[in-house]
Amino acid sequence: MLLKNLDTPYFGIISIHMKFYFNRSLVFLNVLVLTGGLFALGSNGKAVTINVQNQDKFLEVEMKIKKDFGIQKKGPHEIVIYSLDKNYTKENDPSKVISEYGKKIQEIKPLKLSGETAKKDNEYFSAVNKFQVPVSTKGDVAIKAKIYYCSFTDSFCSVDVVYAIIPGK
Repeated sequence: MLLKNLDTPYFGIISIHMKFYFNRSLVFLNVLVLTGGLFALGSNGKAVTINVQNQDKFLEVEMKIKKDFGIQKKGPHEIVIYSLDKNYTKENDPSKVISEYGKKIQEIKPLKLSGETAKKDNEYFSAVNKFQVPVSTKGDVAIKAKIYYCSFTDSFCSVDVVYAIIPGK
């Protein structure tokens, strides 16, 4: 019973100080947990990356997943393909390019993936096979993909939204 006499005028000050210290500790803990999660994902914060090559009548899509992560086999993955206006500006933010200059031309939902089953859990892929997506436009296109994955070491699941802008042929 450290605070036996609660009628003292100092009790309110002590409790306010304790609340502030407690909240500050929670904020510090939250920042620590969030930055730890970002370090687990790497410098770009993505567990999944895509590389897209423009062929004559199709796009060849290659996905990579970081070590100790798995892409969910039954996840509701999707890819949306956009044609881009000829006057679009080359920006660092593909989501902004899509929202301002993109016109949806194709949506693959759900996207069925195949690949190598993860050794740590057979409900996940540790690697995904390349796949092709037909396109009928000659200009530049953009892809927005939602890929569902899990971390085997940190025991969490999430979705990565990844973008790619592909020059036309």
